[in-house]
Amino acid sequence: MRFLLLSLLLLGGCGLFGPRHDPDTHVPTCDDVAALADVIVLGRMRGQSRFEQRQLVERGSPLVTIHESQIESVYDWPRPTSSSEWRQLREVAVVAAHENCINRPVLTLRGLRLR
Repeated sequence: MRFLLLSLLLLGGCGLFGPRHDPDTHVPTCDDVAALADVIVLGRMRGQSRFEQRQLVERGSPLVTIHESQIESVYDWPRPTSSSEWRQLREVAVVAAHENCINRPVLTLRGLRLR
């Protein structure tokens, strides 16, 4: 019983010393691009300005060109006034981001960063 308890405690700490995720070597996927679009809409919905969104790009976005174009696209829409309009904007932004990403097969297949 003591061995089992000790093993569980030691194994629980393995995650602390294992390999860490390196954002510099991460190749963004289409899911990452779609999630970025969703977060931009959520930021706008919560009152974040276009200027604040642009500051995030300046802080080192791994998807600079895509991030900037998504910001412009989302903030160019008329500001939604109801929850259903916000939901529609989120859906349209996410679908558009995903479709745009899928239409870039050469970059994706080569494993290059989508910038």
